[in-house]
Amino acid sequence: MGLGFPRGRFAANPAWQWPAALAIFSVCFWVAATGVVNPTQYADSIEQFNWAHGLELGYWKHPPLTTWLMRAAIALAGPSDFVSYVLAAVCYSGTAYFTWKIASMLMPARAAALAVLLLSLHHGFSWRAQIYNHNAVLVLMASAFVWATMRAVRSGRRFDWLAAGALAGLAMLAKYQAVIPIVCVLLGLWHSGVLRQQAARRNLALASALGALVFLPHAVWALQHGIPTLRYLQHSAPPIGPGSRELAWLNFFANQVSLNFSMLLAAAVLALWCGKPAAHASETGPLPIGSWLFALVLMPVVVVSAVILLGGITPQKYWGLQTLQFFPLLLASRLQRGWREVPLGKAAGLCIAISAAGAAYYVAESTDAQAVSKLHSMDRVWPAKELAAAALADWQAATDCPLKYVVGPSFPAGLVSVYSGLYPAVLEAGDQNKSPWIDAADLQEAGALIVSGPLPIDQPLASDMHSFAVPAKPSEGGRAQVQWAILAPHAANCATKGGP
Repeated sequence: MGLGFPRGRFAANPAWQWPAALAIFSVCFWVAATGVVNPTQYADSIEQFNWAHGLELGYWKHPPLTTWLMRAAIALAGPSDFVSYVLAAVCYSGTAYFTWKIASMLMPARAAALAVLLLSLHHGFSWRAQIYNHNAVLVLMASAFVWATMRAVRSGRRFDWLAAGALAGLAMLAKYQAVIPIVCVLLGLWHSGVLRQQAARRNLALASALGALVFLPHAVWALQHGIPTLRYLQHSAPPIGPGSRELAWLNFFANQVSLNFSMLLAAAVLALWCGKPAAHASETGPLPIGSWLFALVLMPVVVVSAVILLGGITPQKYWGLQTLQFFPLLLASRLQRGWREVPLGKAAGLCIAISAAGAAYYVAESTDAQAVSKLHSMDRVWPAKELAAAALADWQAATDCPLKYVVGPSFPAGLVSVYSGLYPAVLEAGDQNKSPWIDAADLQEAGALIVSGPLPIDQPLASDMHSFAVPAKPSEGGRAQVQWAILAPHAANCATKGGP
């Protein structure tokens, strides 16, 4: 089975192909729609623009693959703000595609098609599909790795095993959380009996060695720099005391129910209303579905639960994007094999209706000032173009030099960089350790915009500062401001035009 649509029984009945295409279209639609509605992007995407100025073996928060892909895309298409949307669409639609391929190896074609339709309803593949970050690349690499491993199990070819090993290494270069699907796939190989074969064990050893080799340069870099990614994890996910771990666990999985709500709603409606008694409950796919559902659905939940309850690590809500990314396989298998035989036309119509209703609500929320004020995260509604234009106008009024550097917090400084059209490098938080590709002497010579904020709207300005109002939460007064000052350049080939 190659990268194209499966042949044989699928080619004879193209009805098994169009649901996967519809799910991929749904993801791309969400990315495009939210990209048009939002006046800016989430902070995670802006962060990738900031880091893409430097081609490093690692960054202070995460491994490098996500930023490498951003840098490659910018090299091909230029530093447009839409680059992140295209990359997000590629990651999430690619994940949907590989999920469909995985499902096709585990269950009948009808159930595989249903699985990918359900996946498209997840919050991360719809409402937040616009975000290009490490989670987006992680789920793509995890799904590609699982597919490659299953392909290797079926074919037995060494090349396929090596491809799986390379993808495991790339997944680790996306985010360290990739260790969870890697370990769970090993459990799946053991549970399904694959590892009883000497040839499989030998090929697995070679694949593991290749994966380790792919990851090795970053591992060396991390050790040389004191493993900054783990320091960031300790900061973002602080330890929890024994008395609070159960509550943290409940909160985490309650959030997962919320993020999977549209998918669960669709499954419930299909089970209760659209189906009929299953006629082929014993039909399965080419691989043992029980072993792989155990590995891909149950074991990630067990591992993350252990991290929270035994390890005492505060879980982040979007850890669940990867932890439960194969949950639609379980839903679809139960709908088609145990509960109901669901007509794909009705399933597709229901998924379209739920997705369209969600999109309509998203647009209404984004254009309603009162609804915007209640958003958990205000970053996607900042007026990025206006902010960048105001800051750039002040720079150009002060000097003839080109703007090469912006210094300040990642998000506001990054907005000025990306939306100015000039894409100057960002010295994140003024910290050379976070942006080591920036030469301090050249920055002093070329000058810079020094950005700060968001700050209270009533905070007074110094005589050399400028400001721009941005939205804030009601608890923060509803409005805030971004301030900036100009560090005058010392370059001899351009003139300073006087005071601001």
